[in-house]
Amino acid sequence: MKIFESILPLKENHPFWNLAGTEPVLAFDIETTGFSPADSILYLIGLAKREGDKVRLIQLFGESLSDEAALLSRFFEMAKEADTLLHFNGEGFDIPYLRKCCRQYGMDFSLEKKKSIDIYKKIRPYKKLLPGDRLDQKSLEGLFSIPRKDTFSGGELIGVYEEYGKTKEEALLMTLLLHNYEDLIGLLSLCSLLSYEAFFSGEFVFLSQELKEAGEASLVLSYRSGTAIPLPFFRDFGGIGLYAGENCLRLTLPLFNGPAYHFFPDYKNYYYLPREDRAIHKSLGEFVAKTSRLPAKASTAYIKKDTMYLPVHGIMKESLFQKEYRSSQLLLPLEAWKPDSQGSRLLDGWLKHLKLKQR
Repeated sequence: MKIFESILPLKENHPFWNLAGTEPVLAFDIETTGFSPADSILYLIGLAKREGDKVRLIQLFGESLSDEAALLSRFFEMAKEADTLLHFNGEGFDIPYLRKCCRQYGMDFSLEKKKSIDIYKKIRPYKKLLPGDRLDQKSLEGLFSIPRKDTFSGGELIGVYEEYGKTKEEALLMTLLLHNYEDLIGLLSLCSLLSYEAFFSGEFVFLSQELKEAGEASLVLSYRSGTAIPLPFFRDFGGIGLYAGENCLRLTLPLFNGPAYHFFPDYKNYYYLPREDRAIHKSLGEFVAKTSRLPAKASTAYIKKDTMYLPVHGIMKESLFQKEYRSSQLLLPLEAWKPDSQGSRLLDGWLKHLKLKQR
């Protein structure tokens, strides 16, 4: 086994410092000749950890299958010092591969109790907010213009490693190390993507609103987050506009000009009045002639209101309306809208509905 060490030149504002400054973090990335340790070789593990005001990068390189057990032992020895593991799709590939590899050698797999931060898994829920349609590491690095000299994919390096095993050419070794080295640099740089989860899971403070009546009427609501995101975005979700940049977010909601209906859930306690096209509670309906009333059904136990409405999620259902029975979109009369007290709840409901925030 060969070991290569270097110091990474990270700037003071590098996103990795925010993560590494709170707890011992070990970033790692593995290189293999296949997807399963049953028929492939683990030949390289790259690791990066903070040492004071520097980041040390260590690459454990196995020249052949005979080095695999020693490479694993050294990795787990270094991992003991870390509370948190940082990786890209490590929960999908790296960690399961290492677990199976340990099983082959009868070695103890000691990573279960450590906190795991998988950048790929963290950013995947926000894929539709990012430019492009790919979430592989190189594509994400491209969004931040992170430079690379390496031109190989992990699969293409399998042949390079096999050729190195035959020739031991230094240039081939440098090609293998460079790919892993730049994967680690990219991994640390992509820590800024972790801010998207913090941005959407945190609290938003309502700032202001703007009513736009030209064309289709809409209400633009502005909020502030305690977290800033690295890349601004704007997306239209079927007429619902969502823009975010730095620590600000704007939600644009189309307004609906009635009529709309509020349906009473306990419809058996109501009468429907056909002439007035509304329902009243039975305690009042007893004073109405029997010929002018009908027992209300779920679809007729309503009151109707013709006004301007705001589409909402997650706000007191007892005061909400619908365009028609069984309509899934709930509506709040605009005159009942209280932005200072309801603004944060409305945004929270929409973010959950758009699956940008966990329920």
